[in-house]
Amino acid sequence: IAAKLDIPPRDVDLSVGLFKMAVNANAVVGARSSVLSACLYVVCRRQGTPHMVLDFADVTKDSPYDIVSYMKIVCKATHTAVPPVDPSFYIARFAMQMELGEYAAEIKLYAVKVLRAMQDDWIHTGRRPLGVCAAALVVACMTYGVEQPLEKVIPMVRLSSSTVLTRIEEFSRTPAAQRQRLRQRRRQRRRRQCRGARRVQVGVERGQPDPPDDAQRPRRRA
Repeated sequence: IAAKLDIPPRDVDLSVGLFKMAVNANAVVGARSSVLSACLYVVCRRQGTPHMVLDFADVTKDSPYDIVSYMKIVCKATHTAVPPVDPSFYIARFAMQMELGEYAAEIKLYAVKVLRAMQDDWIHTGRRPLGVCAAALVVACMTYGVEQPLEKVIPMVRLSSSTVLTRIEEFSRTPAAQRQRLRQRRRQRRRRQCRGARRVQVGVERGQPDPPDDAQRPRRRA
């Protein structure tokens, strides 16, 4: 399981130790794949890696609900605290899958800022982290003018389009979204200015004559 998900050996050793503690506490019986996945997932959560419970379910063909159930049993028996999922851990992973091109670094940074704004407005509370993460990425792509259809984002987070759209609509009603619209307009204005400057520069390099001034333009006969 760890080899297929690229989990480092150090985390694997921690998972083995956690599994032995759960067995000694009579919390689990046998080395089922769902139990092993639960131990691995606990360590990944504590280490802050971008692994999802759905990744373990895809590898082992187990139900993600069973893995989460065993995770709770193992954590209770071993007195292991699991931190809540931080949606920002998945930004880099999903951004790589979306193939954002030259604006990848800027979009990832802006998506993290959108996530922070959502947390300040309590939008992430009680919501699935993947839905909040997907909404932040879509907003960041819209800000930088990178077209990313929602149908391309939904399979990555495995949520319905209505869920992602609801998170985007909730963010659009916040004060941060109003500031984001102003910044988007400023960026678009700067891009137009840069494009105009590039066209003038290309024309000069090609040796094209400058447009005549008003004094040089021939007057039309009446």
